[in-house]
Amino acid sequence: MIDIVIPNQDHEQFVNMAKKLGFNKLIFFGKSKKKTLETYSCDWKGKHDLLCANENIRQVVEKKKVDFIFECEKEPRSDFIHQRNSGLNHIICRFAKENNIAVAFSFSSLLNLRTRAKIMGRMAQNIKLCRKYGLKMIIAPFADEPYKMRAPSDLISLFVTLGMQKSQAKDALTHAYKLIAEKKHNDGHLLANGVEIVK
Repeated sequence: MIDIVIPNQDHEQFVNMAKKLGFNKLIFFGKSKKKTLETYSCDWKGKHDLLCANENIRQVVEKKKVDFIFECEKEPRSDFIHQRNSGLNHIICRFAKENNIAVAFSFSSLLNLRTRAKIMGRMAQNIKLCRKYGLKMIIAPFADEPYKMRAPSDLISLFVTLGMQKSQAKDALTHAYKLIAEKKHNDGHLLANGVEIVK
């Protein structure tokens, strides 16, 4: 199981919380700091283990510049009459599928009571789109405070309620690491599962 966080304080607090919750790998936004847990880095640009975006989604998936997009549901816009304005549509999904870009769902975006119902509705619609077009999904807290992190079982239960199959929810908790392993393999750093070239 791998977790994704956006730390605004000491990384070690996130590492300790991840251990308590049952994660054995952790992805930090920004530069990762090797601690007592297997850690990786994620950012919008630069040399990192993963690249992601939560703005200009259409342009990003067309140009294949990222590994995953996230928080598509959070943009401050009104929903349509007959469907949610969820940030994804059939065109974006087709580009994402073609360019092997995953869609990530952020638990932290549900912590705001005023927008929770709207975000949950948009997430449910986006999960349905991801399943229809065969897109890989990622679920993580994207927490900026350790107390906002959640146990894997809690995340699985929530996203099953929102429309994922249980097997998809479990896969979504490991897919970010699979992306990292795939990139390292393609770069020639990973010879086989568990065998890596270290510079």
